[in-house]
Amino acid sequence: MTGPPKHVAALIDLHVHSHRSSDGRGTVKDLARRAQEQGIQGFIVSDHNTFEAAKEIAAAKFRDLLVVPGMEVSSSAGHCLAIGVKSPVPRGLSLAETLEAIQDAGGVGVPSHPYRIFNGVGEKELDACGRRLVAVEVYNARDGDGWRQRRAEGYAGAHDLGGTGGSDAHQIFEVGNAYTVFPEMPESVDDVVWMIERRKTWGIGLGTPKYRMLFQNAKNASLWARRGFKSM
Repeated sequence: MTGPPKHVAALIDLHVHSHRSSDGRGTVKDLARRAQEQGIQGFIVSDHNTFEAAKEIAAAKFRDLLVVPGMEVSSSAGHCLAIGVKSPVPRGLSLAETLEAIQDAGGVGVPSHPYRIFNGVGEKELDACGRRLVAVEVYNARDGDGWRQRRAEGYAGAHDLGGTGGSDAHQIFEVGNAYTVFPEMPESVDDVVWMIERRKTWGIGLGTPKYRMLFQNAKNASLWARRGFKSM
C-alpha cells in the first residue's frame, strides 16, 4: 500500500490521547462523543506509556463506534504507537525491540510522527527494523501538510509499507482531524491489527491549525521543564 485504497469502508483515528496522558484531556466517553460528531467509525486511545485507559474502554459500551486500546510507547529512538495491544509495553527499548514487544502483546507497532524533532523516529532507526516494520504514521494532524508528512509518505512508498493517520489529539476538539483509511470495515480490534499488518491502510486528514494548539503548546513546555527538559 503506497497511497489511499480505491475503496474506503472506514475512517479510524489511530492517534488519540485521553486525560490519562499527562498532557491530554478528556475521558474515553468524551473522546467517543467527539468521534461520533466527526462521523468517523472509531479511534484508538494511545496514551503516553500507560495502558490505564483500557479499563475505561472495557467498562463502556459504544454504539456503532470501534474504540481500540493502545499506547504511545517511548522507545529509545522515539515514539511508537502500540495499536490493539492486550497488555502494556515497556518504554526505553530500541525501536526494533519495541515493535517485537508490541507484537508479543497482541498488537501492531507503528512509529508515530517520524522525523519529528525530539520524539520522532529517524530513518536510520526505521531501516534497522527490517521486516518487523509494516507501517509508519504518514499523516499526523499536528504536523499537517509539511515536509515531515512528505518524507513519511515517501519512506512508506519506497519500502512498500502501509500507512496510518491520526489527529494526535491532546484536546477533545482535535479528535478526527486525521484518520486511517480502511478498505474494509473492521469488526473488531483484531481486524484493525490484521489490516495494518497486511499493509492495507493509509493515513489522510487536515492539519490542526497552530493557533488552536497554543494552550496545549504552553502546557507541553511546562511539562517539559518539569521533566528537566527531557523528552517524554
